[in-house]
Amino acid sequence: MPILKRVFPVLFFGGILGLVIWQIVPPKSFDIASYFQIIVFWVPLFLLLFFILNLFIRFFLRSFIITLGIILLLVIKTLDIFNILTVILTILSIIFLVKTFKKPRRKFYRGKIPKISKLAKQR
Repeated sequence: MPILKRVFPVLFFGGILGLVIWQIVPPKSFDIASYFQIIVFWVPLFLLLFFILNLFIRFFLRSFIITLGIILLLVIKTLDIFNILTVILTILSIIFLVKTFKKPRRKFYRGKIPKISKLAKQR
């Protein structure tokens, strides 16, 4: 995939997140934030982290799981239940999920479907 196609979503969602931070008035605490403020901040942050990780990892499922773990750790931090036990359990669960979903090997992509001979050769 060309580099521009992979960098464009990062720039796009980075711009959206910057616009959200610049324009939306932040709440005093997470408890009094409206659903709109929560969704408008966390969704672009999630997508930005996802596409940044996907630039380097180049595997959709792994970058999704790692981004989900980072967002989960940030949400735990904002809810003030961030302690060593929750951090260790979250990191271990993310590591186990990443190890479970391995990147498929190249040989599985080809060879299963027989090649169709060209019409020119059959004449």
